[in-house]
Parts: sequence; C-alpha cells; structure tokens
Amino acid sequence: TLIDHQGVLSIYPLTFESGGGWARAKVEYNRHDQAAPLKISGHLNGVDASIVHHDLFDRPGLIRGPTTGDFYLEGNPGSGTFWKQANGGAYFQIHQGTLRKFRGLAQIFSLLNVSQIFSGRLPDMDREGMPFDLMEGSFLLRAGLVETEDLKITGEAMNMSIVGKQNLTEETLDMILGVMPLRTVDKVISSIPIAGWVLAGEDRAVLTAYFRVEGATENPSVSAIPVNTISNTVLGVFKRTLGLPEKLMKDLGTLFQPDPVKKEETEQQRPQRE
Repeated sequence: TLIDHQGVLSIYPLTFESGGGWARAKVEYNRHDQAAPLKISGHLNGVDASIVHHDLFDRPGLIRGPTTGDFYLEGNPGSGTFWKQANGGAYFQIHQGTLRKFRGLAQIFSLLNVSQIFSGRLPDMDREGMPFDLMEGSFLLRAGLVETEDLKITGEAMNMSIVGKQNLTEETLDMILGVMPLRTVDKVISSIPIAGWVLAGEDRAVLTAYFRVEGATENPSVSAIPVNTISNTVLGVFKRTLGLPEKLMKDLGTLFQPDPVKKEETEQQRPQRE
C-alpha cells in the first residue's frame, strides 16, 4: 500500500522473498526532511547475510547464512554520501553460517596453534571460512560507524565475543576479540599449551585469549593482547557473552604479569647455622 500525505510517501507493508527467506518492511520518504528523508524499518527471516551485504554495499560480505532479525535505518540517499551520514540499528541471529575468507581469523588460529589439537579438521580460513552454529548480536550505526558491544559467535572450532567498530566508508576495523578455542571440552587433554598459556584449571576449563583486530577490513592486522590492557567494561561483556566466571578471568590475568624479581639474600639476612 502506497500513501502520499502532506509530503510524506509511505509504503507498508513492503514484502519480498529472497532464496528461502523473506522480509517485511515499512518505508517512509519525507520530502520536508533535508537531513534524513528516508526511513526504513522491518524484519528479516531466513535471508542470506551475504545477499543483504552485497545489495547494501555492492561487494561480497564476510558472513554467509540465513539471517533473522529486526532493523531500522535512516539517511539521505540523494546526498551521495549515504553511509557517512546514515543512522540506525539492528539485532540479528544467523544459524549454521560461515565466516568467509576472514584473514584475521586465520591469524588467530595460527597464534593459538590449535591446528595441532583439532584432529586434522581445522577449516581453511582463507578458502573455506569458519563454520559456526550461531552468530547473534546488536549493532548501532552512526555516521558511517557500525558498533557492537555484544556480538557472539559459537561453533565447534571456537566461541568468540566481539566488541568494536567497523568504518563503512574507510573500510577499516577496530575490534577486540575474546576467543575461547575448542569449546568441546572433551577434546582437551589434561593441559594444552597454546601460545605459551596452559589451558587447565578447575574442571579442566578452557581459558580465553584476547586479540586486537585493526586495519583494512579485507586484510586486518591481528595481535594478541594481555588482559590487563582491556577495560573493565569490555571484560564485563566477555564475561557475560562467553559465560566466564570471575575467578577464571582473574587467573588468566596473572599469566601476563612479569615474574617478580627475587631479592638476593645478604649475609645479614641469612639465618645463622650451627
């Protein structure tokens, strides 16, 4: 249904199908609003994430899989700089998907050295991508920056929580990842050295590692970072999304502390011996 009333064109409900999925949206175009005349809100159900990304940005996305979620977007499509000025938000879930050709993940696997303990079934990140069971989270779009504080990915290879942002116009990333490799605990032998850390503890729990991913979206740099450089706010997010107990996080922090300098005993400090 199309209604044009006092300079506002409304289209609702606008429905379409894509592959095995569908979407329903409401579109408004306010000719009196110079800043953000176009407003779109709606619901996706089972639409492939790679198709959504390609239609919005005219290039392949990093994620494949059926997407279900809600979204809102507003901006000026006639300005030529839509993504620099657009605002909006979204919440979505993707079941049984794949992170496609994300070189940052390949570097993380390399740093964690999990290929030695993954029974030869480690996915080729540069060619196949990383399969996952569920990706879910919310995003806020402001002036070309997409930010998330609760993105969570769960899968056979690893559980991951992501806090950070992507610049859509400059195509750059600035994110911190909390990674729990090999979430299937029965794969873990009594203790496994990964990047110099021993994954052990009460109930043979698997500890987490932390990484900063920054730079160009297509080929970001990845570096392991100590837990004591992460803000309490971000640690709180990782604790909540990865289900980490407080003690586990504190214990992990001690792994990054330098060994205390041992004071040499002086003659006066040494006990008298008979």
